[in-house]
Amino acid sequence: MLLLRCLVLALLALGFARPFLKDRSAPPDTAGLPRRTVVLVDASASMRRDNLWADARDKAAAAIRQAAPGDEVSVMAFSRRVTPVFRFDEWKSAPAGERAALAIARLGDVKPDWSSTHLGQALVQAAESLAEADAASAAGPCRIVLVSDIQEGDRKSTRLNSSHVALSRMPS
Repeated sequence: MLLLRCLVLALLALGFARPFLKDRSAPPDTAGLPRRTVVLVDASASMRRDNLWADARDKAAAAIRQAAPGDEVSVMAFSRRVTPVFRFDEWKSAPAGERAALAIARLGDVKPDWSSTHLGQALVQAAESLAEADAASAAGPCRIVLVSDIQEGDRKSTRLNSSHVALSRMPS
């Protein structure tokens, strides 16, 4: 009887410990699934320095060109506000061979303004955009490509430590 009580207590302890046990199953295989990417480009006043804006556009264009035919890309510029430059629905409705060129051309129309950077707000809006796109299409990996000089004064810049954010920091 004592052995049975000990067994019940051990099972109870294991049951409560379950959330703390590591999941050893393999992550889902996302190879071959279409990827959704938001390219966030910093268009704040700090990007007016030297050649930063031209470098930022080049890095954003490189990220856009990496898209496979089935992928979806959205481009957003941000400073104090987030401005959609090229949305997921525009990407999907454009001819497959012209999508990247259209998005890059639209990005060419954007210029840095004189506002401060609100990186946290931009990341939240990018994540919301990915969530909306996720609900509207098949499941696949999502990522945010951030092209910024990540100014020290932005409180959120020290918290960026995610495998879903591909950082592209411009030299200071």
